[in-house]
Amino acid sequence: MRVLANEPNSVSVLVMTATFMPTGINCTIFDEPCEEYDHFVTVLKKPGFRRLDIALLVGGEREEDLEACWRPLLNGRLRRALGEAKGLEEFRLHTTYDRFLHYNGEYPLIPLQSIVPVEQWSKLRHFELSGLLISQDDCVSFLKTLPRSVRSIELSMLHFFHLEDWYSMLAEIRRMVSESELWGDRDAGSRPKITIGVPNPIMNTFHQSGIWIQKEVEDFVYGEGINPF
Repeated sequence: MRVLANEPNSVSVLVMTATFMPTGINCTIFDEPCEEYDHFVTVLKKPGFRRLDIALLVGGEREEDLEACWRPLLNGRLRRALGEAKGLEEFRLHTTYDRFLHYNGEYPLIPLQSIVPVEQWSKLRHFELSGLLISQDDCVSFLKTLPRSVRSIELSMLHFFHLEDWYSMLAEIRRMVSESELWGDRDAGSRPKITIGVPNPIMNTFHQSGIWIQKEVEDFVYGEGINPF
């Protein structure tokens, strides 16, 4: 990141993925001022920067390690950094927040708007979110704020707050589409493609095996298909 920030280059795509493995960039760089944060912001501000795929390592090996990562995700520094990428067209965010959810105790629900400044990305075409604890209401409210430029959405390996699940989530998205005409007023070719990814129920390893559903999701959200969940 230091080289990309300080040496002449025309990099417009930055892909740092973990392929659904429990690893990524240490999220504490968004906690306090540091060189790593400054370099990251400098790269995002480059003219023509258009795609960011980022995997964040949330916490460590102990339960208390997760507590040290609440601040970086809630203090607004990550959001401000992402807001510097004014011409962003593709955004993918994966975190390892979900791997701590088996611990006892209540962890804070992180509002998507507190992380992602989607209202500043007027050219956004693809949005992807993975590995977070979400609430149905917050996620649907966030989806309403996506710009009309969006052509594809992927939500995968997410955990729901309390007793919510994908069945009720998709039903709410379908209601939102029909009532607000947010996407429903477009012709079939310009509606955002919606893909949902869930763990493979016959596999024991959560991060390495999944099932991605698109056609059945879109048939239900946009048409008369049945809820695939």
